[in-house]
Amino acid sequence: MGFSINPNASVSLPSPYLTVAEADDLLDGDVNWSSTGDDEKALALSCGRIYLDNNFILDVDEDNVPDVVKIANAVLAGKEASGNSLFKVQNDENLKRKRVKAGSVTTEKEYFDYTTKSVDSFPQVTALMVSGGYQVRYSGVVQAIRA
Repeated sequence: MGFSINPNASVSLPSPYLTVAEADDLLDGDVNWSSTGDDEKALALSCGRIYLDNNFILDVDEDNVPDVVKIANAVLAGKEASGNSLFKVQNDENLKRKRVKAGSVTTEKEYFDYTTKSVDSFPQVTALMVSGGYQVRYSGVVQAIRA
């Protein structure tokens, strides 16, 4: 993948819309995915969720995720795992650190700052999501697309 996470950093990523085992079933036959370790798969799935959340209007019940969302999440994770980054910039500039000091107390937080590629970058995922009834989000503006 295009980046690595410092194991000592406290970076919080969202939970993906499906498990690694579910993605393994959906991506069966994808050589890149099969050769990727479980930790990297989990990270790729979280990246896929970030992409979906940033590019589509989703109101998903976490306990009953629609198949189309799971499939899109898996497809995006497969692309991320194969080196086709979902993010515009992939380097250490994405990992941000913020330090605040008040008197003798100092706190520091590391977080992942990301900008996803546009929906035009992955047209098959856009077609899948639109066919499932989800709307595309462009620059904070929702636009309906006809299938």
